[in-house]
Amino acid sequence: MKRTTIRRPAVRPAIAIAAAGALAVAAPIAAQAKPFDTPPNPVFCSGGIAAPHSYVQADDNNLPPELIAYVINERGGPGAMVSWLNLSQLETGNLLFGTEDLEPTELDEDFVRPITLVETGAGTVVSAMYGLYENARGELCLLLPGVTTDQVPSAPAAQTAP
Repeated sequence: MKRTTIRRPAVRPAIAIAAAGALAVAAPIAAQAKPFDTPPNPVFCSGGIAAPHSYVQADDNNLPPELIAYVINERGGPGAMVSWLNLSQLETGNLLFGTEDLEPTELDEDFVRPITLVETGAGTVVSAMYGLYENARGELCLLLPGVTTDQVPSAPAAQTAP
């Protein structure tokens, strides 16, 4: 049986740039973006939060394989927690939801929104989002757990010369 490991967020600049390009606000929502199956339920804040989405590699974006990007589509602060379990590889991890500067758009020159990039490995991944989160109105919300499931594609097999 495999050991359970905690994976760290993807910190390579190339991945962050790829995710920012794939998730640009000015572009239409990518076909592989999907809202959480059961979104987190915000309490103690009147403004609520925008629906969180998860993104995996697809033909219409430039995310690397074996990675999930979690996004809350609003200007918000850091906070909340993302926990995931790869059912295919029996690996798990937790990390604090953060913010990433995205490329300037027509909507806002200094747009920042909460995003988390996680190297989960390929397979079926169940994820939960929960905890304290500051929404776009500056209210502190308690997020009761929301859950989603993604099929994360694997990297293509390396081709060898004949």
